[in-house]
Amino acid sequence: MNKVPAFQFYPGDYLSSQRVSLMTLEEEGAYIRLLCYCWKHGHIPSDPVQLAHLIGKGASVALATKVSKMFTDKGGSRLVHDKLETLRIERNRWVEKSRQGGLKSAANRRMLKESEDQYNHPANHPTNGGTEMVDNCLQPKANTSSSSSIVTHTQGEQPSKSEVLAYAQMIGLTEWKAEDWWMDMETKGWKMGNTEVRNWQAGLQRIKAWWESDGRPMERPGKNGVLGGSTSMPLWKRIEVITQQFDTHPGNQESTYYKQGDKKAKADFIQLRKSLKALKEEEREAAMT
Repeated sequence: MNKVPAFQFYPGDYLSSQRVSLMTLEEEGAYIRLLCYCWKHGHIPSDPVQLAHLIGKGASVALATKVSKMFTDKGGSRLVHDKLETLRIERNRWVEKSRQGGLKSAANRRMLKESEDQYNHPANHPTNGGTEMVDNCLQPKANTSSSSSIVTHTQGEQPSKSEVLAYAQMIGLTEWKAEDWWMDMETKGWKMGNTEVRNWQAGLQRIKAWWESDGRPMERPGKNGVLGGSTSMPLWKRIEVITQQFDTHPGNQESTYYKQGDKKAKADFIQLRKSLKALKEEEREAAMT
């Protein structure tokens, strides 16, 4: 049984699958349920009768037989899913890599503590006639621009500001954004909502991704809260905001908020579509240049 409670789901890959597109809604619902069982238990039975019972909700044997074609027969009366198996292998590799990193970090801290104790012992202090220790036998406490000075923490440990800045420089994140994130985490007690930050390097990688999607601003926001004091919204954000309005617009016939006969709403929606088309054309031209 899989101890990891969740797997990554990629909507783009799922929706673009021709095999999924050809399914009925009933078949797709059964497929999703079997994916969950397959991830949780590692496999599902190949027998259609057992599969129908597993799907539940009155599923027929014919339905179970058709959906089972989405899985691979591995023998021994069991089916597996190739994509889930790939995700499981990648997850196990990440867990093992994290475990080895934690062991190495613990060993480094133990050696550092022993070296500090030895250095601070009166018998070894230079002023007491002891032998002066070699400088490079101690791991530096403060970070420099070199990636070798970054201390690898175990999960749950909080980094210093200098460690965050050094790691940011290594991954290509601008200094002000990393510093701003560190101060935000310090203020919130290293929590995102109600969840404790257990891997700060991964958190900083996410900040880098958001920063890049925002156009990689190299300076802090201006007085008005946006770069350079400008009140203009980034192009990608304007497209996102307009797209989100489509689902709830009363002039959109495909919206649940559609108001039949509302001429003003219909005209507004037509103008909204024109604006979105113009923005996407502007985005395309910017990409071409």
